[in-house]
Amino acid sequence: MIQRGIHTDVWSYNILINCLFKLVKPDEANRTFMDIVLGEFCPSPVMYNVMINGLCKNGYVNNALALFRNLQWHGFIPQILTYNALINGLCKSRRMGATRKIPFCLQDFGFLFKMWL
Repeated sequence: MIQRGIHTDVWSYNILINCLFKLVKPDEANRTFMDIVLGEFCPSPVMYNVMINGLCKNGYVNNALALFRNLQWHGFIPQILTYNALINGLCKSRRMGATRKIPFCLQDFGFLFKMWL
């Protein structure tokens, strides 16, 4: 984008990465994210959510979990959208046991949840 004279910001990268995931191009999305991390922009919590959601929807749940840990390491507080994406990805990859830990993580960050039986 820069080579074509298009001025970019974090929001335009969020849109680009989201579109790459929707086009089922997770490798390109990941490469773009890494360019951002190593380049001039600092990833925002929204960008982490876009990446985690896209990775989960494309079957890269382990990568999404690693990125989730990275998000926390950088001092960002995960949002409900982040947890929803992880729960969805873990369920679709048949890792139901791992989803049991998430409500306790939510409580640690002050989120309340309800369970229906």
